[in-house]
Amino acid sequence: MKITMIILSLFSLVSLSACAFKENKASKLETLASNYGGIYIFDKKIREEILENERKIKEYNQWINNISASDEELRANIKK
Repeated sequence: MKITMIILSLFSLVSLSACAFKENKASKLETLASNYGGIYIFDKKIREEILENERKIKEYNQWINNISASDEELRANIKK
């Protein structure tokens, strides 16, 4: 009976330590993924297309900001 209890306690200790190690490993992987995660593009054509789209979005946002600024100026002039 004592031997059975010792074996069961050892088994439970081993399984608990394995679970703790697994959780620690997962957190390290999550840290690495957050630091170095993302999409890596190795195809030059696709990369250029993405950069072009980002440039267009930036230009569009600047255009929108200019329109809203001029709209605010017009509204301020109307109120005068």
